[in-house]
Amino acid sequence: MKPRHDYHIIPGFKNYYAAGDGRIYSFSTGRYRQLTEFRYPYARYLIVYIRKNKIRIGAHCHKLVASAFFGINPDLYDIKHINKDRCNNKPSNLQLIPLNDIQRSELENFYRVQIREYEIMLLYHINFNYDHPDYLKLCELKKKNNLKLLYNYLNLLINSIYKL
Repeated sequence: MKPRHDYHIIPGFKNYYAAGDGRIYSFSTGRYRQLTEFRYPYARYLIVYIRKNKIRIGAHCHKLVASAFFGINPDLYDIKHINKDRCNNKPSNLQLIPLNDIQRSELENFYRVQIREYEIMLLYHINFNYDHPDYLKLCELKKKNNLKLLYNYLNLLINSIYKL
């Protein structure tokens, strides 16, 4: 079943298309991918599980749609939903706000400071047990070199521990 709407191939994912209705279509299976509101560690946005080099990853649907329809690198833009509905990922509902170098630098510095503070809080909570599952997950996420992912994971973890 091909998508009925206008669709564009997603850069970096040759077997997937973003449809004009904001959904992700798999060319290899011939079906739309299931959208998931996955709260941990991503929170807030719909994601879709897709494969890249035979590895299953979760990606924000609105970023894939923006990448396909506008030909952008989503990491260089703040992508807003115009009608504030995070479930509406149609290209017409996405507003792209370019991040300048200073904003990206400030954001990275913010993430680094917060990550360090959260990491210290976590270590105190687990009594410096480096075999604790939460610490092992932290180490695994650090290897990915994705500050935003690491920050989101620690933020949700610390908030759930201390009920902030």
